[in-house]
Amino acid sequence: MKQNNEEKETINRSIINSFDQLMPSEKTDFFVDLGYQLQLEHLLHPDVRKDSRSNLGLPEQAPELYRDRKDRAEKPADFILRVYKDWLGKGFARPHLMSLDRPLYDALHNWLRKNPMPDALILPTKKEMIDAELSEAGIEYGAQLAFPSDSTILQKRRRLYNAARNRAKKE
Repeated sequence: MKQNNEEKETINRSIINSFDQLMPSEKTDFFVDLGYQLQLEHLLHPDVRKDSRSNLGLPEQAPELYRDRKDRAEKPADFILRVYKDWLGKGFARPHLMSLDRPLYDALHNWLRKNPMPDALILPTKKEMIDAELSEAGIEYGAQLAFPSDSTILQKRRRLYNAARNRAKKE
């Protein structure tokens, strides 16, 4: 029994020493990958999930604003297809549109009252995005997913993890 504990301790020290040699950004990537391997991606902070805007290369600013369009007769759906075509179907969704160009989001909402959504315009709602994530995680409709957000220890760990991750990005 004692030898078994000593072997575990030796292995643990070896892993820690190897881990200490990694760059901070590599440590972050390791933990995110570990979270996915253990199927705990639902516990990862939204910023580090594979579908986050920063990981998908989604725009941080609107390439062109709807109110500044040259063709004033251009419909919201046509404008989105023209301006955001590179991101459609690749994680870009209505919440992103709302944060980038609120007048366009509102115009699309009003336009959709009388017009169907074009098939080429892949622009899911927040609900549709969440439904897809739950489906990918294998969580059936109505099932509950345990999330230990009430734990102050886990909140502190997430806060520190994100602080370390942000600092690693600056390197």
